[in-house]
Amino acid sequence: MKVKNYFSKLFLMAAMLLLPGMTWSQVAKVSEYDFAADTVSYASIVGNGGTAWSAADVTNGYTTITMPFAMQYGQTSIGRGATLYVSANGYVTTGDASLSGIVIAPLGTPSGFSGVGANTIYTKVESNRVTVEWRKLKIGNNTVSFQLVLNNMGTIKFNYGPMTLSTTAQVYAGMQSSDADVYCLATINNRWDTIVPTYTSLTAARTLSPTVHPYYDVDLNKGLCYTFTQPECAKPNSFGAVPGDFNVIFNWTGNGSRYQIKYNEGADFAPMTEGTLLDN
Repeated sequence: MKVKNYFSKLFLMAAMLLLPGMTWSQVAKVSEYDFAADTVSYASIVGNGGTAWSAADVTNGYTTITMPFAMQYGQTSIGRGATLYVSANGYVTTGDASLSGIVIAPLGTPSGFSGVGANTIYTKVESNRVTVEWRKLKIGNNTVSFQLVLNNMGTIKFNYGPMTLSTTAQVYAGMQSSDADVYCLATINNRWDTIVPTYTSLTAARTLSPTVHPYYDVDLNKGLCYTFTQPECAKPNSFGAVPGDFNVIFNWTGNGSRYQIKYNEGADFAPMTEGTLLDN
């Protein structure tokens, strides 16, 4: 039957491709975040409202920040008044300073940074933004500077600043909301501006060397910036479709209540910009 064959095709396309197009809020996992790489001005908070670590912070290996706003993070949230632990090893966490639960790591190292002092890590807490700057930390013979920026809209930025690199080191960069929801960044062909997410381990190694490193222009004071955001259209959970003789029944679970459904008889199309709108 022609109509049935048509909807059978539609079912096949739906099972593979008919996810994006949400018109009601649905939060995504951290591992489903949208990602962008760009070059931006590196605005140090040193001498610009940043608070340096205390001697006790240096001894402890971490400091704490009280969140001034609530922030959606994956399918959970970091509440207003929650405590963020800022580690000397290039990441922040909630709950404690270990690599478990919520972890956001712009540039971590399993071996730990050296040269940590009161003038090497700064924090700046504003009503709608939190900035952490790790400044001139040592990893081997290398010196690195970088930032983490969180805002009240849930956007997360990793900013990379001046680096002096003479040897090869192993580092990691990424985020997790739990041990099962990980977004670790792996380079493609050793390029930091071209990356793919991996989902197995937050601490999957990346190379940092004189030839493999985040872009930074000392003359322009501009460096690589990674930006992570909740996708405009998060996919529903447990999506399925059942074809009938004259219709297809779509079903899913999740917080969303209305979705745009697009289909195409080809196997390669971008639902946000291509495809035929079936219903919304």
